[in-house]
Amino acid sequence: MNSDYKIIFTIVKKGMGSMIVSESKKLGASASTIMLGKGTAPKSIYTELLGMSYEPEKEIIMTLVKEDLVEKIMQRITDLAKLNQRGNGISFVINLKK
Repeated sequence: MNSDYKIIFTIVKKGMGSMIVSESKKLGASASTIMLGKGTAPKSIYTELLGMSYEPEKEIIMTLVKEDLVEKIMQRITDLAKLNQRGNGISFVINLKK
């Protein structure tokens, strides 16, 4: 795999993954995978520390993108999932290397 690819990881409330994958592909993402996850932290971590309602079931989306598309796709994901609002989720990028 060439080093000009990145993986965007996005963790959001259950039910949002398909929309994020669809929009990412429209913007040029190469591939995506949605996995279901369940947090194991105590309820107080969600409500007191993170300011989120206690919804331990999440979707984890891995999106393969060319490096030059990362900013555009990350911005669209942020807008769609309202990641700028506390408690809606998180998205981050990692380098893809052998």
